[in-house]
This record gives sequence, structure tokens and C-alpha cells, in this order.
Amino acid sequence: METPSLMKELTIEQVKEWTDAKSFKNGEKYFTKGEVQARTHTSSAIFAKVTGSKNYQVSIRFQEKKLETHCTCPAYRRNKYCKHVVAALIAWIQEPDSFALIDDQQLEERKEQFKTKKKKKTKKEKEQLMAEGLDLVEKLIMEITHQGFDMVSEQTIATFSELSEFVKSYKLRRLGHLLTELKEELQTDRNARRIIQLLGDCWFTVAAIRKHLNGELTDKAMLDELVGKTWRKTELEKVERLILLELGYEVQKLKSGFKVETSIFIDLEQGSLFTEKQITPLKVKSVSPKTSYHQMIEVNEAYLYPGREPRRIKLESFTVRGLTDQDVESLSRFALTSLDQIVRQVQANDAYLFPHPDHYVLFQPKRVIEKDHQIYLVDENGQIYPLMSNYRLKTYAKVFQPDFLLLRVTSEFQLYVISIVSMKTPSDLNDLHQLPIIKLSKGYW
Repeated sequence: METPSLMKELTIEQVKEWTDAKSFKNGEKYFTKGEVQARTHTSSAIFAKVTGSKNYQVSIRFQEKKLETHCTCPAYRRNKYCKHVVAALIAWIQEPDSFALIDDQQLEERKEQFKTKKKKKTKKEKEQLMAEGLDLVEKLIMEITHQGFDMVSEQTIATFSELSEFVKSYKLRRLGHLLTELKEELQTDRNARRIIQLLGDCWFTVAAIRKHLNGELTDKAMLDELVGKTWRKTELEKVERLILLELGYEVQKLKSGFKVETSIFIDLEQGSLFTEKQITPLKVKSVSPKTSYHQMIEVNEAYLYPGREPRRIKLESFTVRGLTDQDVESLSRFALTSLDQIVRQVQANDAYLFPHPDHYVLFQPKRVIEKDHQIYLVDENGQIYPLMSNYRLKTYAKVFQPDFLLLRVTSEFQLYVISIVSMKTPSDLNDLHQLPIIKLSKGYW
């Protein structure tokens, strides 16, 4: 078989184009450290074993203008040019003579290693691997705690990255995301307060997962976040006849590589808040944006996921309509009016072992004021508190006072304005898009 030209002419620049900067940098480190082993090749493919937190098998098949890659690491499912593939490619470019030529029989043996259908692990085997991963996380936390995070080496930081991928492969989502954020923090700002908080979160999350593995976890509400449980429809709580108003729509891009689109609803009969989410990998560009409703929703049938308010909702059957005066009156009944009420809600949320990451509040301010280029919230008692600055809110407040604000409140008590909910929308603000304005008089944004 003739050797594809790409196999003979592959360059480092091409590899850089195919992968992201982080994967290339880590792959280059693996190559430099001699982690690319068991190097073999045929006339159109290369094979290698790359040592990371575990040994991973890499195969790369060359065609005239493209490659077919494969790696047994967890990260490969999201990145076809993971650091192990990159390391093998760099080794081929820099040291092609180090790859031993193999014959047909040896090639068949190699193929056996790369069969996609593997023996399915038993539940006990999976739990054993989870437990081993938790042991490694605990060991790293103790190492950082004893040494101090200023002394953390690049090798330790790289281990966090590998561990994150490992625990995510067993659907330990919360722990994987925490490890990713901790690694990012150690690589960049090294904010002491945030690192300590993340280390504590990791420690408590490990403890909770161990309880789950031992059958001791009593609070099932956070099970989907802790261990990546996929809830079946039969496990969700069926609800009927809700009257919902979409208060806001938020898009967040997470460091873990996902985009989260969230609609925030309020039930105008009970005052409860709900969220509807669409979560997609950032690398996937073909997914349509999540639906935003812009009107009242009369729900005939929906399903609630386990958890605390705001509970995630799956809308099954519903109709839309415009707002009525009665709907607007209901908002006034359920909106918070004092900063003390917000404080009590945040404290109640933070009292849980795993505070809800999305703490939303519908607030009815007495007034919004601007002073020294800062926007402040004034409550019914005259208390004043700064809002995270937003140009559109500042512009809006100069013309009209907002009737309501949808706020996202952090555990540090930072108030982010998600949307303005108002009876009036100045026409000269229609071209500004920094902040959604929900116009209650007509029921659209």
C-alpha cells in the first residue's frame, strides 16, 4: 500500500491548527518527557502508548488530506486531537525512525487493542474505579494543603487535568468541574480565597460521593450533579396546571467546556421559581439556541427534577398567551422588597452542604440610583446596595424606574441583574442588547 503524502509531509504547524493550544502544549510536554512509548507504524498508520495518569493507546490512520485518530483516554470523546494524540503526532514528526515497522499479523494484534466495543464494566468494577479516583483526589488535596498552593508544581497541575477527565468519564460531573476550575485557578490568578473554597468543595464532594457509593447518601436531590445521574421521566415529579412567566434568559459559558442556556420562570400562583436548561458542549456549533418564550405559559403537563428551588423543569404540554393585569399583580405579591429578605434566602441556601449554584431573586426596588458611575439598589427600608454595573440598566434608570429586577445572587452577595421586568420600555433603548427588558404591558421582551 502506498504511503499517503500527509504521513510523509505532516508538520507541527498542521497539528497546531487541528488542536487547541492547551492540548498541544500538554502533548508537547508528554513527548519531551518521553511518555510516548511502544511506537510502531504501518504504511498508513502509527500506533503508540502514551503514559499519563494511566497508559492510553493511540492510533492514527493517515489519508491523503486528513487523519483518523483514536485514543482510549476519556478526553478523546470531546476532543479528537487530545494531548495523547498530539504527543504521538509530534513523536512521528520529530522522531519517525523511532517507530518500528510492523507486519500484517502484528497489525491485527494492534487492531484488537482498538476495538470500540469493550467488555462492559460491572457496577462493582465501576464503583471500584470511582473509589480509586476519589483516593487520588484526596491525595492531591492533602498535598496542596500541606505544601501550600504557592508551591504547587506544573506536574501536579497537569495531574488535576487528567483526574478531571477521569472522574468525568465516570459521570462524577460536579467533582470534574471543580477540579477543572481548581486547575485553572492554580494556573492563572491563584486567588487564595477561591482556591481554599474550591479545595473545600472538592473535599466535601468526595465525602458525599463516598457516602453514595456506600449507600449512605440520604439527600437524593443533588445526585444528578454529584454522580451524573440521568433521570428517567418516570423518576421525575409530574405537575399540572402551572401559570408561568419567563422572567429572564441567561447564557453562561463554563470553564468545563459547556454552554448553559437557562430560562427562569416564576409560577404566578405559588411564587415558586423554576429553570429550564439546555446544556451543550462549546465545541458543538450546530445546536440551535434554546427556545425563549417571551410570553405567559399555561402549562398543562410538566415534570420537575429533584432538587431545591429553583427546580429544573421539563415542559411537556403548554400554551402561550399575553399578560393580564392580574398577572402583573401576582408579581407584586411574590417579589422581595428588602435586602434583608435576600440575605436570609442566601444564608438558607448556603447552609446546605452543596449550595444551589443558581440563586435567583425577583426583587421590587423602591428605586435604582446612580452615583459615581455605580448603580445602587434602594429597598423599601431605604437600605442601599451596589449592583454589578450594567450599562443598559444605567441608561434605563435615567428614563424610567424598573418595576422589578431579576437578580442572580452569589454566595459572596454580589447582585447581578439578569433582566429588567417593567411596565414601560423606552423606545430609545430598543437597540441596546446588554440586558433583556421584559415589557409587562404586552408580555414580550
